[in-house]
Amino acid sequence: MTGRDPHYLHERRPLEALVSPPVDGASALAWHPRREELVVATRGGMLWSVDPVMGTRHLAEDLPEAGALAIHPDGQQVAILGRGAALEVRALPSGELLHSLDLALLSNLWVGWWRGGLAVAGQGIERQEVIVLDHRFRRRASGELPAGAVVGVDEQNELIVGRVSSQGPEILPLGKGKLHRVEPTGHRLRFGPGGRLIGVAEGGVTVWTVGAPALTVRSFGVSAAALSPTGSHLAIGTREGGVALASLEGASLDRAHPGRTGGHDQAVRSLQFSHRGRWLASVAERIWLWSW
Repeated sequence: MTGRDPHYLHERRPLEALVSPPVDGASALAWHPRREELVVATRGGMLWSVDPVMGTRHLAEDLPEAGALAIHPDGQQVAILGRGAALEVRALPSGELLHSLDLALLSNLWVGWWRGGLAVAGQGIERQEVIVLDHRFRRRASGELPAGAVVGVDEQNELIVGRVSSQGPEILPLGKGKLHRVEPTGHRLRFGPGGRLIGVAEGGVTVWTVGAPALTVRSFGVSAAALSPTGSHLAIGTREGGVALASLEGASLDRAHPGRTGGHDQAVRSLQFSHRGRWLASVAERIWLWSW
């Protein structure tokens, strides 16, 4: 594993905060796959569309409190997974409800579109589980996830499952083989672009890529992280509200360290790069859109 200490740059800023849309209480968000537009669900049950240039539009209301959100690759549907409530599929841009499925997943929620339909994962009342749906949103399979395991979608739009232990990362096609019975590390894991695993821990963020050494960006107080579409940059959010950008290419590490006025007043809960890589969204109580 390769480790890097962050170098703070105060004279130039790779990040520039440009827009704070008038959307409060964001609980889940995702960038549209075909245009620079952010879709946001709030704790109050509202669904919004945010265009950094054209502004903010209201799409729908009376949604369950969202814990995860994903937009179909064709950009015409959005899946919204509620906390202990329903999974809803709505049309874009109208917000019309197309399908609803009652679920009882409470935390650590994930939803994603795959080649065969839709999949969700999260902690239920008694276990951590994954549910796979087909194109018509019928249950195709379900099962328990091992401790520390996460589900994602690879570059071929197939479902994958991954986990990290002291022996390193392990990534398999979902339902084809079993993860080894070993103790997972304490990282909070998510899959990033290209099937890479991103792990947040107290001492920083680690990125695992199959066939390459793991790379750790050392930083204390990390609360959220995201990988850019090409894997060249890592966004970091802190419990103090800071937002930073680290380059993962070359021998040195560049990292922006915004001042108090450039970040949030509360802990950063989520970070999302747009698919074209032009924008970065950070979420605390409010949303900031950063150009980089």
